[in-house]
Amino acid sequence: MRTLSFDTSNPVLTAALMEDGKIVSSRRVVPPESTRQEAVSQLMPTIDDITAKQNWSRDSIDLIIVGVGPGSFTGMRTCVVTARTLAQALGVGLIGVDSLRCYASMLPLPSTIVLSGGRGHYFIASYSSGTSGKDRWKPGDANMKIDSEPSCLVGDDFLTAVKQARSCFVEPKILDEVRAHNSNAEAIPEELNLAVIQAELANSEFGLIDKDRDKLKTIYAFDRVEPLYLRGASITLKPNAGEQAGHRN
Repeated sequence: MRTLSFDTSNPVLTAALMEDGKIVSSRRVVPPESTRQEAVSQLMPTIDDITAKQNWSRDSIDLIIVGVGPGSFTGMRTCVVTARTLAQALGVGLIGVDSLRCYASMLPLPSTIVLSGGRGHYFIASYSSGTSGKDRWKPGDANMKIDSEPSCLVGDDFLTAVKQARSCFVEPKILDEVRAHNSNAEAIPEELNLAVIQAELANSEFGLIDKDRDKLKTIYAFDRVEPLYLRGASITLKPNAGEQAGHRN
């Protein structure tokens, strides 16, 4: 079974190809700092390039796995819309995986994962191993236990959650900020490829190898996958014509 996985919910674009449960190709694209938001524009060219170099046609793909966030509003929306469009066009199933869970699957448990939500907002969730006596999730283990659901916290709520965290892994750019409240906080490794992780995580937890293309399409319908919007978009509304006239008067 051939699986395409990709993510643009954070500034780094990642893509991966999995065949029969094994990663056969992956890509991690880090745009220049000044154009990080343009990573989404490289999504389809990256998908086309990585599949072509593996000699895969689009029609040979049996399943798509997409990163649903949390993260950049534009990045999440573009990623999910692209995934839904491809899944519908190819007639294949679509599975959404959130990045907080991906990071937790690669780090010691129990852990609280913290990502920057921008402008004083923080995406946060806590996990523990689903298997007694283990401090790290492994493929084939029981599902990770969610101790606190993904959420967006600000102010005192965020500080309380961080101070109470037994083990905390944080997006590198906010590490110093979090360490001021939890001295044990550590940085999430920057070189991790989310597309690879979400493909391996989904394959293990959902037993994808044992399901055929048509069954996957039925179980994981493309229109059920949505971006994980934990905070609203930052939008400044322009005044309408009447309001503008009022200001002039």
